Amino acid sequence: MVRTEGSGWVYVLNEGGEAFTRVPVPLDRPTESGWFVAKVVTATNNVVVIGAQTLLSEELKASLSSD
Repeated sequence: MVRTEGSGWVYVLNEGGEAFTRVPVPLDRPTESGWFVAKVVTATNNVVVIGAQTLLSEELKASLSSD
């Protein structure tokens, strides 16, 4: 999970398996090992667990260059 814009986010592999989508994660349900997330991410989603910060950096860099 990454934090930016005052929120928590995870990256999920899209259905085609060719790109990642940044999905907001509510941070209002902390647990001892992280956060409880209901409905946003399911057991069938492929969630990035290593390299999410790199994906965020690339996403932000691309948005800055298109402005």
